[in-house]
Amino acid sequence: MNSSWIEETTVDSLELYGDEEIFNQFDVILTRVPASHINELNTVGVIFIFKRQDSYFIEWKPNENVEISGAEIAEESTDEWSIINQITFKPAANPISFLSPKFKNLRVALSDIKHFKVHDSELQLINRESQHIVTYMFKRSTPASFLRTLSLYRLQKQSLNDKNLYVVKDPEFEKLQKSFAELNIEEIKSSKGPNRPFLVHGYEFLSQIGKNVLGTTTRSNRFQDRPGAFKFEIGTETVSNSKDSSPEIDNQKNEVDMSEKVEEVKDDRLPAREIRKRDSPLTLKQWMEFRTEDGRISDPDRIKEVIFRGGIDPSLRADVWKYLLNYDLWEHTTAEREERRKNLHDEYYRMKAQWSTLSKLQERNFSGYRDRKCQIEKDVKRTDRNIEFYNGDENENVNRLQDILLTYVMYNFDVGYVQGMSDLLSPILYLLDDEAASFWCFVGFMERVFRNFDEDQAGMKNQLGKMRTLMEFANPRLFRYFKTHDSDNMYFCFRWLLVWYKREFTHEDILELWEVLWTNLPCINFHLLIGIAILDNEMTTFIENEYGFTEILKHVNDLSERMNLKQVLEAAESIYHQIINSKRLPDRVRVILGMDPVNAYGDEPASEDEEEIKMRKQMELKEEDEDQMRFENSCDAGLEQNYF
Repeated sequence: MNSSWIEETTVDSLELYGDEEIFNQFDVILTRVPASHINELNTVGVIFIFKRQDSYFIEWKPNENVEISGAEIAEESTDEWSIINQITFKPAANPISFLSPKFKNLRVALSDIKHFKVHDSELQLINRESQHIVTYMFKRSTPASFLRTLSLYRLQKQSLNDKNLYVVKDPEFEKLQKSFAELNIEEIKSSKGPNRPFLVHGYEFLSQIGKNVLGTTTRSNRFQDRPGAFKFEIGTETVSNSKDSSPEIDNQKNEVDMSEKVEEVKDDRLPAREIRKRDSPLTLKQWMEFRTEDGRISDPDRIKEVIFRGGIDPSLRADVWKYLLNYDLWEHTTAEREERRKNLHDEYYRMKAQWSTLSKLQERNFSGYRDRKCQIEKDVKRTDRNIEFYNGDENENVNRLQDILLTYVMYNFDVGYVQGMSDLLSPILYLLDDEAASFWCFVGFMERVFRNFDEDQAGMKNQLGKMRTLMEFANPRLFRYFKTHDSDNMYFCFRWLLVWYKREFTHEDILELWEVLWTNLPCINFHLLIGIAILDNEMTTFIENEYGFTEILKHVNDLSERMNLKQVLEAAESIYHQIINSKRLPDRVRVILGMDPVNAYGDEPASEDEEEIKMRKQMELKEEDEDQMRFENSCDAGLEQNYF
């Protein structure tokens, strides 16, 4: 077992470093330990939680290494918190020799722990590699006080799926969540200020931002009546140097085509970028040509190509979406399709009855369902309420939105409900206007994106890492800029990926974008290239204005509903072809785009010696691994500086 995350101590760290002790509990036995602490197995001691600077640690010490005072008072107390507060521990009067200790202290950094598992009086520590390394048994109590202390300091949260599982919060992603929880797009759009408007003192900044985790769901009316050929705004034009600058003045600045603004990347690996123009949408005539006499769809691959190139005619969209989201199957006849729809309809209402018939007593005793229901009720009241379909009080469509989400909780309780899912369902219900069909189409969508809602956010971290890799290859200049400005974590893309750009484009545009992405053309992860295209277009703004992470975050959120979808799609496709036609395409990029890897080291010039190539590539891979570790572990300081 790997115990590199375990630290051995024989001196009292709290005395040595002046650490802040926040919890202690005596009579705690080690019943599982790493090999390095085998002597401490089944030994009784004291467990501490302490804070050193900005980090938290759990430390167990054998009784002989501590001196207990205040025990008589504690034994008379009946309050659990009194016991904790009145007992104090000090180093033993005659500490064990450093050269030959009988028992060693065992210290674990909280950041190395993935989660805790509780079984009666036992507390298991699971590390980030999902290894069960340490078990503490609380001899005279339970782990409840220990866990409550961590909860009070907002260091852990109980799993929604398992009441005995407690997830340790990732400090880095907690800061990211906080940034989005307090960022209000409408305030950003209406803000006034100089060229670098986010360079304000931390408390002033925090007092000016909103509270919605994904930004406001109410679309700005200011940009709904935009012209059909709306252009990307160039950042240096929209952010004025004048002290009298205002959004109203900025919006009157000249606009330029994205194709004119993109700066050529000087990299011998990449060929010239050629803009791929969009085509016409799939029409009813084309759709009927692919339909056989018995109702089958004869060439779904060709249909997907047409959709990718131009989208779907709005009059046909509701029918085709059912195929793209696996509600209807391409190979089914009309009779088979109708039978499948009936079975799915009945299954939906059976699942709906599971929660709609719960009594108040059942609901009170079903915390997992109750908590999800509460979150859903909050979210649907603020989802797309500016759209007429969901507008107004006592809107039946809002109730249907809530019913579908509650039924999904019963359908997939492991995922349940997480904030953001209502954004994914809303356009589907709006378009289909059928509760059962919308549910099953939503299920099809969630099968694509369920990892976005991982409790430990592993899916989102993975996507941000892939986006970083693509940016490094497709636009080295911008990547280097991000890296030197504490921004290569790509956190400002978090909301884009979480809800597939739902908040970034108008309602009509998002319908077209999603159907394009559902084709899985021209590659998997094309949604990442959409983000690369947007950032590529804003490169001049970032660099010329010397934006850091906070300004970049503000700027990308300020783009909401200001982007031309047609140009974004053309640029993303162009970047894709530029990448795949590269002279030297690393395997790590190939895999992200769904291509087969060439070999462990990638394509290499034939003139180089094979052994030299191998050694050089091993060094490059080592550097990449080190760089990736830095990406995953060293963002805290930058976020701290920008936000607090």
